Amino acid sequence: MRRPSTANMKAKGQFPSDRETLQDSVELIFGSDIDQMKEMASKMRTRFFQAAIAGVIGSIIFYYLLLNHHI
Repeated sequence: MRRPSTANMKAKGQFPSDRETLQDSVELIFGSDIDQMKEMASKMRTRFFQAAIAGVIGSIIFYYLLLNHHI
């Protein structure tokens, strides 16, 4: 006996769609408060930007010292 395909089951509504499954997973991990998620994403973006700037400054100082034989 042949099993019905997942696509057929999704079309009939017997199986959650990929979008529903993804939304459920996101809500499970991050919660369902969209405004809070946007705020957290904004804070994370700011932190990554600050880390990138610190890395650039650190690299400039390191190479300056390296090229001038201070290290």
